[in-house]
Amino acid sequence: MSVSARTRRTLAAVALASTCSLAAFASSASAHVSIVTYGTTFTAGANNAFYFRVPHGCDGNPTNKFVVDIPASVTGVKPFQQPGWTITRTLVGTTTTQVVWTANTPADRLPDWQVRDFGVRATLNGKAGDKISFTAAQYCDFTEAGSANTGLTVENWVGADSPTLTLVSADDKVANAADLALLRNQLISLLFRAAQPAQVSLTKSGALNYVVDFSSVWRNSRIDVRSGGTTLGTVALNPLGDASGAISRTAASALKAGSVVTFTWNGLTVASATVS
Repeated sequence: MSVSARTRRTLAAVALASTCSLAAFASSASAHVSIVTYGTTFTAGANNAFYFRVPHGCDGNPTNKFVVDIPASVTGVKPFQQPGWTITRTLVGTTTTQVVWTANTPADRLPDWQVRDFGVRATLNGKAGDKISFTAAQYCDFTEAGSANTGLTVENWVGADSPTLTLVSADDKVANAADLALLRNQLISLLFRAAQPAQVSLTKSGALNYVVDFSSVWRNSRIDVRSGGTTLGTVALNPLGDASGAISRTAASALKAGSVVTFTWNGLTVASATVS
């Protein structure tokens, strides 16, 4: 899978965001409702899917209802169903202004020690850089030990605690989690390569013989071998990141001494060598 030039420009931002997210997770003593992306960015004016993560109950009690107020800039709202929960909505004309998920029975509620994501698909109107905040509330009225009503408890997520997302332009959009994972892997690989480049040795005696050391970059991976626009074969790295062997005589027949052979991983050139 290859990525476009505009997507490659987000590598540094991805690395910084990943680092900040990990730091925030590690330091959070009292997590609150937040928006999770599953690797997606939110494009201004486009239809987007996003999820509200409820990470705990109310003072130890399980959650039986979750409410989200929909701001005017969010239109065409379609909430995702949750097994064991009923969805209701408030309409002003044909516009959804609030979505409510309610557990059908005490057995369907969200225990304090579990996490659940409540999803919505909607059009996020605005321009790149705009922040959209959602007022949210979770209701808890059953104890963990049984179904006895203990009096309604509510935790509201408003103001600075409101789940918030930031819009990006279409040029900066990361399409999905696979794209994001690829960008992270490529960034990590590039950093390792800068510290210790991959080593390649090529000789030709009928077949193209290779000895490669990618231990500073990849292990247990497959590396494509190319010359010009021709794919010669693949190299399977062992758990140490090394490999040796030969590309077949047929594939190597057009190669001459001085030909440049490149080694690529997911479209990214990781090393090159000249045939001797």
